[in-house]
Amino acid sequence: MPTKPNTMMSRKNIAARIGWPAFMLSGMRFAGCGPAEQAENTKEKVDSGIEELNEDLRADIEKDKAELTADLERIKLRTEAKIINFEERLRDDKLTPAERKELEDAHKELKGQLTRIEVATSNVGVATRDSWLEVKDATNKVVDDIDNWFERQAEKLDKKTDADRDGDGH
Repeated sequence: MPTKPNTMMSRKNIAARIGWPAFMLSGMRFAGCGPAEQAENTKEKVDSGIEELNEDLRADIEKDKAELTADLERIKLRTEAKIINFEERLRDDKLTPAERKELEDAHKELKGQLTRIEVATSNVGVATRDSWLEVKDATNKVVDDIDNWFERQAEKLDKKTDADRDGDGH
């Protein structure tokens, strides 16, 4: 039995081939509104999230600045008090030349530390978001260096007097 060509099938294939892309194009035209709105909503959410992060970062920087400024003020007061103490001791006529030299050297070093504190305080005050991490690291180094200097001085005094005046056990 001869087979009849399946023209109906061929027409269905042709309609399917033409209809499917046409259907997709029309669907994309209507669906196009959805993704654009979605994209806008997503953009707004991202922008809002970025703004929140920026605000959090600004708040963190301001908090860090306040803490560092307080640390700088603390060591500035301590340094100034020590400078005054050295100046009073340097007025003593009974100092030996070696004692005077030692006090003058310590006084000079403290004056240099005071300058570092003032520069660091200024840098903290004018630091921008871009320069903050560098300024913060440098300022923490200044604070640590000066705190360590005071500890070393206490250790020197302990060794000279065989006393534990700073209460650290040695």
